[in-house]
Amino acid sequence: MFHFCILTILTLGNLVSGQDTTNFDGTCPEYCEPVELNITSDMLTGVWFLQYFIPYYYEVNAKCMYLNNTEIGENQLNFERPFRDTDTNEPTSIFGETDFESDGSIIYKLIELGLPIESQYVVVTPELIVEIACHECGFYEKKGSGFYAKIYTRLPFPSCDLLDYAIDTLSTLSAENNSTKDEPTFLLELQDALSVVDTNFKNVESSINVLNVPSGPLTLGNTGYLNHEADPDRQAAYTELVNSYKWYEKTHLYSALANTMLSHNSLKRSLFSSSNKRRLITPSAHIAPPRLVDQIISSMNVNNMTIKIYRPFATNAFLHINLSRVLKAAIILRGLMIEWVTVKGFNETLDNVDDHWVESRYAVFRKIQDHAHCAMLHFYSPTFAELAIRSFITWFGSYSNIFSEPCKKCEKFLLNNLPPTYRDFRSLEPFHEECRH
Repeated sequence: MFHFCILTILTLGNLVSGQDTTNFDGTCPEYCEPVELNITSDMLTGVWFLQYFIPYYYEVNAKCMYLNNTEIGENQLNFERPFRDTDTNEPTSIFGETDFESDGSIIYKLIELGLPIESQYVVVTPELIVEIACHECGFYEKKGSGFYAKIYTRLPFPSCDLLDYAIDTLSTLSAENNSTKDEPTFLLELQDALSVVDTNFKNVESSINVLNVPSGPLTLGNTGYLNHEADPDRQAAYTELVNSYKWYEKTHLYSALANTMLSHNSLKRSLFSSSNKRRLITPSAHIAPPRLVDQIISSMNVNNMTIKIYRPFATNAFLHINLSRVLKAAIILRGLMIEWVTVKGFNETLDNVDDHWVESRYAVFRKIQDHAHCAMLHFYSPTFAELAIRSFITWFGSYSNIFSEPCKKCEKFLLNNLPPTYRDFRSLEPFHEECRH
């Protein structure tokens, strides 16, 4: 542990003072001794930004690199190492897995290469960690060094473009007096940057001078003064007017083309009128005589259903329906057209006229009333009114087994404390309202 701490202090000291830290032995046995480290995976989770790398030859084409650790198990991490290529400025990511050993060392494997690499982490502060690894063979030995270290901090990059300059500036600061002894270098770099800006500006001017000048003035007429409007609320008038002119020209062009095409294909129409034209049948269902209504209603025969006719307002009929001691219903007719349907429980009353517009106090019969209104509109036919009312009465008669037949889809009697209140308009099969789709 003593050698390991010396390595950490030397490394950080060299980084602050700006000294060269790449001249390490290829074998570096004094830095690779195993040490007992009390580091767990939860201490390394989150995002860590790479601030320094020793030696710098490794990943020299990368900038803005950071480490994103995600804990997937006890002492096991998944990591992502995004960075930008300095040549193409394209974002790239490296993925891998990290396993923590009992002695504190870690073994991580890059998914693309499948190469296990052993290293160790040192937590200097809660905001700074150092990853140290020694390699005595393979890629790193061929590069001339068997040792490398990465320093990560929680502090994010100030800017990807200013990262190199920030690191160079920090490395030249003195740890004793924090003086700005590198000010001449900074002024030289600033002067170079300003010269680059001046050069680019001159290039823009030269490019503008190369452009061709219009041969003559634009014939905008009085509309040219619209662009000189200083009122901010009226500055869009010129652009909108130009778009209107373009639309008008396209309309004129398309009209001319359409006129040419239609002139070659003149429309031929008959000049005589036939007196034997088929006329529409005038609907008369709403003015059907009471005798016809009584005759049609009395001819209906539905199982477990009794129908009685009342006329409290002289002409229009009220049908009171009792369905198998299950429910009651009142159907208000206008001629043979159904205008309103009220459904109530068998123990509720329909004696008064006002009761025909009062909903049932039971939720199941209120649901049936809503479905009856939908069926009333579904079967409506002004020309075949008799067929419409017969179809509706047949459909309504299917509610005689509402409490004894399960849903055809879920095969349950109750869903949300309600029986299957919906009946299919064609097959008359029962469904819960949630199961009918």
